[in-house]
Amino acid sequence: MACSMIYFLALFALVFYTSIPLILIVIHKTLPWWRGLGTKSYPIFILSFFISFVILFSAVLSYQDSILSWRLYEGSWAWLGLFPLLGGILLGIITVRTLSLKVLFGLPEIDSAHYSTDLITKGIYRTIRHPRYLEFILEVLGIAILSGLVWNFILFIYMVPAVWCLSVVEERELVQRFGQSYIEYRKRVGRFFPKF
Repeated sequence: MACSMIYFLALFALVFYTSIPLILIVIHKTLPWWRGLGTKSYPIFILSFFISFVILFSAVLSYQDSILSWRLYEGSWAWLGLFPLLGGILLGIITVRTLSLKVLFGLPEIDSAHYSTDLITKGIYRTIRHPRYLEFILEVLGIAILSGLVWNFILFIYMVPAVWCLSVVEERELVQRFGQSYIEYRKRVGRFFPKF
């Protein structure tokens, strides 16, 4: 039962996390076009995520036996992966509780005239600038350690630079939106880890 749950998580991670940085980078790089569409762009967002998930799901399902057979190790110490996985989940819960629904759904980025918001510097955002992206990295690392699967470690190796690039692209947009206040915030608060 535990092994099948871990394998499900491992396959789910390959489908869910692979396309998120790429799609979000494209969205942030083309924000003026999306803003022109306003909230009418949401069906396109949903469709793009859906199409990427269907493609990845089909690929993972087609090669699942091969993916599950490429293991680096087996052993009870693989349970150490629970620490980063649960840490990522906890960080995600804390982050979601800090943000409003309109911010979670990206409404201020798409339609700032109707959904303006102040720069968020409270809660977890007092400590790190990109807790959601750190959450993704921790969850992928935890799943990779738990499963011991080569493809999940490759996903982790991919996620670190992909999420870093996503944070850079997003920060350029945040500087445009919030100007000097974001620049000052960036000096005080670390990207993924607290500044001491």
